[in-house]
Order: sequence, then C-alpha cells, then structure tokens
Amino acid sequence: MYRQGDVLLVPIGAGPADGEPPAAAAGLPVRPRDGRGRMVLALGEATGHAHAVLGPGELRG
Repeated sequence: MYRQGDVLLVPIGAGPADGEPPAAAAGLPVRPRDGRGRMVLALGEATGHAHAVLGPGELRG
C-alpha cells in the first residue's frame, strides 16, 4: 500500500492475461491522461495541485 495525503493505492493483483485488467476493474472505463501525459488520481481542492502517476498502464474508474 502507498499513501500520499488523500490518495491511498492498494494493489489488487494482475489480470488473467497480459494486457487485461483485473476482474475488479474490467467493467470500468479507461480514464484519459492529462495534457502532460499523466494519470491524474486526484486534484487538490485548495491549490489545484495533482496527485498523478507517470509511466505505463492505464487508469480506470
């Protein structure tokens, strides 16, 4: 598990085959990356900062 402020990341395991999401995320839509190529997990309410992830993968939800 990883926590940063209001964001908590919990591993849910790999999908049944490469490139497939885990069953818990299979029905969720893929969220687009922002203009800087980041997967934004949450935006800060007061300052507008972003909790974001770079790298391979996709964000669903």
